[in-house]
Amino acid sequence: MFARATAACLLLATIASGCGDDGGDSGAPPLTAAWQAPVDVSRPGDHASGPRVAVDGRGDAVAVWTAAPGENASAVVVQSAARPVGGSWQRPVTISTRGSASSPEIAVDPKGNAVAAWTSYAARRSSVQAAIRGAGGRWSAPVRLSAAGDTAARPHVAFDARGNVLAVWQRTRAGRSSIRSARRPAGGRWGRSVAVAKISTRGIAESATPRVAVDAKGNAAATWITATIGNMGTVQAALKPAGGAWRAPATLSAGGGRSLASQIVIDGAGNAVAAWLDYASRVVRGAVHAPGGRWSRPKALSRPRQVAGGPMLATGGRNTTVAVWANLASASVASATRRGGGWQATVGVARGIDAFGTAVALDAGGDAVAVWIGNDGGSEQGAVRAAGGAWQAPAELAPRTAGLEASGADISVAVDPQGRNAVAVWSRPIGADSFVQATALPLG
Repeated sequence: MFARATAACLLLATIASGCGDDGGDSGAPPLTAAWQAPVDVSRPGDHASGPRVAVDGRGDAVAVWTAAPGENASAVVVQSAARPVGGSWQRPVTISTRGSASSPEIAVDPKGNAVAAWTSYAARRSSVQAAIRGAGGRWSAPVRLSAAGDTAARPHVAFDARGNVLAVWQRTRAGRSSIRSARRPAGGRWGRSVAVAKISTRGIAESATPRVAVDAKGNAAATWITATIGNMGTVQAALKPAGGAWRAPATLSAGGGRSLASQIVIDGAGNAVAAWLDYASRVVRGAVHAPGGRWSRPKALSRPRQVAGGPMLATGGRNTTVAVWANLASASVASATRRGGGWQATVGVARGIDAFGTAVALDAGGDAVAVWIGNDGGSEQGAVRAAGGAWQAPAELAPRTAGLEASGADISVAVDPQGRNAVAVWSRPIGADSFVQATALPLG
């Protein structure tokens, strides 16, 4: 759990956001901690972008990103760096080999074992590749997960508590697309890929962007978009019991095929929780699958007429899930929390800021950390919330400096299960270069 104090939370002079805006338990004392000064994680001249970060049970962090050393677009590589809790970021290493890489993802298990997966482009074809890093060790050589002859992209990975890895991605072959999955047992090798579902996208350009979640016991859930208009379409999801096969997919979103940005988690009680953006109404919606039950009807999480962006999900504890998104019309960041059997009312996280690129992380006690990029001259910001309490006033993760503007929606955050250490990473252009930067929030 995060360290707590009884002092009232402070308002930032530049952001109007109140302590009592959450509507949570007013008796929960606020969290007290300060983000450390940001540091450059990537090297000068590497043109780094798209970072992702994960934190293990001790609080040690591992990040991945893409880099184009020397501005050679044909040699985009995946790089990684690690940070022991309380220490400094280690020197980056390149973990991809041949081809040009994109869309890296990272996951760690409680012991510190890590898996990275990415899309690799070579010989006019894309494939999905992955590498493994033992706790405190070195990255293995990359392994191709997709089959020869497939065009594959957009991988996502997750660990269970025993160190088994599950990966999902989109495959296109002969003009037909599907969602594929592969599993790697702890200490073993990747198995052959299996089909999760057929989808109606005509190719990788109409990205399904699959996501996967695995609980401590090895039960899995995946979600994706069956695209019909660009990258928008119908939200679907499939479940996989531990040791079993993928079950038939279910359609979660309403008709019309105008949804995108689906996300999924599994909480400690075994509930699979999905969220997505209904683009037609610009409302964030969520659905839940309880163990042994069915998917619930979609529920609106954001408020009408606020023009919500795509949500991000995180879960912690036995039955707590938090969704965070940006409201474009009202220039704010908002969140909704699911505790026990239902979603609570939408609350504000920050106001007076045009935000995008939100991310959120929870510890095992339900304490939350949210981060986002401000479209106001380029500022990365974050806020924390004690379980059952209110979101505290946002803080800037990096100073606003002329010429150092935020880059795209590339921001990521992770926290260890005990809530002792949160780590955020993002990318920033600096002159003609682009750097991955990071900060940490020691929480007790």
